[in-house]
This record gives sequence, structure tokens and C-alpha cells, in this order.
Amino acid sequence: MAKLIITEKQYHAILEHEKQNKVSINEGEKAITIDLTILLALGTLLGFDISGHNKIKAENALKDQKTFQSIKDILSSEDKIKDLISSFEIKGMPDPTNKLFNDKGKLIPKFNKLSKESGFDVKLGSKELVNLHHLGK
Repeated sequence: MAKLIITEKQYHAILEHEKQNKVSINEGEKAITIDLTILLALGTLLGFDISGHNKIKAENALKDQKTFQSIKDILSSEDKIKDLISSFEIKGMPDPTNKLFNDKGKLIPKFNKLSKESGFDVKLGSKELVNLHHLGK
């Protein structure tokens, strides 16, 4: 394997980039990790005001089928939805549970429309709707 020589500034830039791509918190023995690009993509779908570099990341993420599949996987699991809510709270979103519950009627059609327009075969259905509806309990 070839060795690469980088400056200290470049090294810190790489570390900062990696740090921004992961959001994590330790709760006792459990570590919650949701990829930042997934949070940004979901935030865009939910209508959050995202700007600058984060907006570009979100737009690029919404052009990737893996992002759509990851969002579907999260919304298909009540445990992963809890992790998602925790991650949104960590990033400073006030009351993400109510936001997801109240906007579920907009989120699912918008997700399906963007997925179809992008030529992806990933759709949200009744399972995801039921999981989001359970947030209202």
C-alpha cells in the first residue's frame, strides 16, 4: 500500500469531515448513530429550512437510491424511528416526534413522488404510515 503525506491542516479537515458525517450519542451502553446525510435528506422532505453546504449534501443525498432505501428502512422499524427522533433531538430539532407525526401525510407522498421521478423502485407504504401514526400515542 502506498503511503500518503498530508499536512496537519489536511488531516484535521479529514477528521472534521468524518465527524460531520456521523451523529452519535452514548446512552448508557447503547450508541445511536444515524448518518448525517440521511438526517439532512429527511429534513428536506419534511420541509426544514436547510441552507449552505447542508442543503447541497441533502440535494445530493436525494439523488441516491441508497438514501431512499435507508429512509424506508428507518421508517419501517419503530426502533429505528426512535433512533431517528433521538438524532434529530441531538441536532437541536424541537419536538421531532410531533413533526414526524403531523407531517406524515406530506412526507410519504413527497418521498414516493421523488423516488419515482428519480427512477428508483423504493416506495413508502402502509407499514411506514402505521409506524409514523404510532408516534401520536
